[in-house]
Amino acid sequence: MSGYQILKTVLTVLSLLFGLSFLVCTIMFIVKKNKKLMIVAGISFAMIIVCFVGHFITAVKQYYPDEESFTTFEVTSEDLENGVWNVRISHDKGDDLSPQLSWEPVEGANGYVLFMTDPKGNNWTHMIDVTDKTELASGEVEHYVGPYPPYGSHTYIVYVFAVIEPRVSYTDLDNPGDTFETFRSKLSTLSGTNGDTGNIIAYGSISGEYPGKG
Repeated sequence: MSGYQILKTVLTVLSLLFGLSFLVCTIMFIVKKNKKLMIVAGISFAMIIVCFVGHFITAVKQYYPDEESFTTFEVTSEDLENGVWNVRISHDKGDDLSPQLSWEPVEGANGYVLFMTDPKGNNWTHMIDVTDKTELASGEVEHYVGPYPPYGSHTYIVYVFAVIEPRVSYTDLDNPGDTFETFRSKLSTLSGTNGDTGNIIAYGSISGEYPGKG
């Protein structure tokens, strides 16, 4: 049982106890007309609200972790120069080779999830894969489709997630996909739990422009 589940269980038990106290004190006040019992009932009711709010906040933290809670690391690429991706990584003008990527190992990570997206292009997913390496040569990623923006210059962002459970779904490759926030939220959830987060240890990113057809 995770820390979130333990805390929610404790808050649930406390809210039930305070609810019972509120009910008993209210009934006894009606019978005996003792003001002290009404004060105790009021305090019990207030504590029920506190437990409910605490339960809600814990659930939000469990399923929607704050961005500040993630550690970040640097990702570099030999295929990025002056903020522009090398044409060889592209699908329309180049060789459709995934960009060279490197980063420092992250302690506790059992693997790394790669995610390349085009936010301007309807969050089009250009790369999604799993690796246990911290340096990837150009063209090494199998599940990759290079940039081919229909018009204008687009920004292509590569995210690298250091995770406990390396897993991905390839269905969004070369299709409109998740935003960064949605992808991160899905990946952060640990399998075999009641939606508990904590799968992502840290993440890094690198972005660059690639010109379109006109």
